[in-house]
Amino acid sequence: MTPRELQDQLVQLPISDRWSLVQTLLTSIQQDTAAAAVADQTPQPKPPHDPALANLHPWTQNLLGILQTTEDDSQDTYIDYLEAKYS
Repeated sequence: MTPRELQDQLVQLPISDRWSLVQTLLTSIQQDTAAAAVADQTPQPKPPHDPALANLHPWTQNLLGILQTTEDDSQDTYIDYLEAKYS
């Protein structure tokens, strides 16, 4: 049976049966939506260890750790920047 055929038959039911069906469908949709929302939740970020970073807005804290660099890379990049700036 296609969804259209099912719909045509459902509208022929008495109003009380249709209301019961609507309530059942809404409950089912709410349960499925709640289950999907729980499955889609991303884990909350851990608070930063640095006290200065703990005062950041939670949205900004979510950005921490996105870029992974080593300290050597950061230092080399900064040295290159300073050399270019003051050369």
